[in-house]
Amino acid sequence: MEVLPGEYVIAEPIDFNRLHDPDDPASPPVKDIALVAKPGADVTIRMAETPADPERASVVVFENGETEASSLTGSP
Repeated sequence: MEVLPGEYVIAEPIDFNRLHDPDDPASPPVKDIALVAKPGADVTIRMAETPADPERASVVVFENGETEASSLTGSP
C-alpha cells in the first residue's frame, strides 16, 4: 500500500490485525501489510500524539501474528 507525501499525526497506534485473536478460530485472518512512503520517507512523516498509554507509544504496532512481510518503508 502506498502512502502519499505529507504529515500524518496518529492518535493511537495503527494495528493492522487488531481484530485477529489467535485463540478464536472465527476471528479474521492475519493480514501482512507493507506500507511504502512514495516518493520517500523524507517527505512522508508519521508521528504520534502524546499517547494515553505510554506502553503503546508507537505509530504502528506489529503484535498480532504479522510475519516479516509486514513492513514500513520509504522508497526513493
